This record gives sequence, C-alpha cells and structure tokens, in this order.
Amino acid sequence: MKQIRILIADDHAVTRDGLKAILEAEKEFKVVAIAQNGEEALRKIAETSPDAILLDGDMPKLNGLQVMELTKEKMENACFLLLSSYHDDRLALEALKKGATGFLLKDWEKEDITRAVQACARGIMIFPDSIAPPCGDRSF
Repeated sequence: MKQIRILIADDHAVTRDGLKAILEAEKEFKVVAIAQNGEEALRKIAETSPDAILLDGDMPKLNGLQVMELTKEKMENACFLLLSSYHDDRLALEALKKGATGFLLKDWEKEDITRAVQACARGIMIFPDSIAPPCGDRSF
C-alpha cells in the first residue's frame, strides 16, 4: 500500500509536533513537510506535492482557507483538512464551500484524527453534523 504523504501547517509547535507524532505512528502515513504559517505552507506544498494537507484555520500571514484557495486547483489530487481549536460552524461551512474535504477539531482523540486523514485520502468528507448532517452510517 502506498503511503499517504502529509503536510501539516499550524502556528503552534505543540500542535504540529503532536499531529506529526500521531500520524507517523501509523505505517500508512508519512509527514513530508511541516509549516509554521500560511506562506511557508504554500512553498512546502509546491515543493512536496502532499496527498493530504492539514491547515490551521487561523495562522499568521495566510490562514488555512487562503492557502487552500491558492493551491486547490494546482493540487487537484490532494485532500484538504482544515484544523480548528474550537467548533466554528461558520468556518467549517466556509471550508466546505471552498472545497475542503474535512474540518477537524484539535481536541479530537488520536484515533479520530488518523481515521479522518484516512477518510480524506479516500475522498470521504469529514464535517461537523451541524454543517453536513449524517446520512446512514456515521463511521468513517
């Protein structure tokens, strides 16, 4: 099985390092780049062509939505997950409208984060029920 190549962009070192550790504990994931802000994320996306791009919704220089807007067309085979520290329906809805594959909360358990990235790579959307009400099986 091909590894899922991941870029993580977040302005908090603990979050970046924590996500990297969680994801790289799984053999199917390879974190190919880490970015501290939106401008750095743009450069590293172009350099590494990741399969899954995790973007903090609130970063300096460019936020996650802006990075996604600037790269979505060029990275048509990549999936985008917007990260947030808080449940924000407005931000989640905006991410959905702009083509994100999912919206993750930073307080999720590690198993939920790994399943969300797996789902993202398979093209399965992950959004709060208030934005995309479930139909049928809720598992991903």
